[in-house]
Amino acid sequence: MSRTTFLDVLYKFHTDSDTMPPSKLIPLLKLFSFVDNQLKLLIDNQLYTVTKPHQIKDLFQRLHAEYHGSPVLLLDLLKNKVKWFHPRAQLFPIDAVKSCSKCDLFLRFSELPAPLDDIKIPDPFDL
Repeated sequence: MSRTTFLDVLYKFHTDSDTMPPSKLIPLLKLFSFVDNQLKLLIDNQLYTVTKPHQIKDLFQRLHAEYHGSPVLLLDLLKNKVKWFHPRAQLFPIDAVKSCSKCDLFLRFSELPAPLDDIKIPDPFDL
């Protein structure tokens, strides 16, 4: 038994006029369309390209290498400049910034170079 994905339902809905999806999905499916064999999403009269995870990871790596900005800046660039969409887009720029060797503000704690110094604590009743 094969599992039907949301993309399969979208494709059937847009290519086969005889196939009717469940009534609860119809308002959601109308936001999506296929243009030049690419899945597009219409949000606030803006057409966004729906991307795969590896494509959006590569894009965030390139954008961060160019601007060295925070994750919020990278998300703004994704929305306003590139016009791409991915449902979990908020997770990818954080990883792109944390993996950058030039950005020490967001460096992972395990990679911090400072060693911890020992502090001697005196016994409570010693004078």
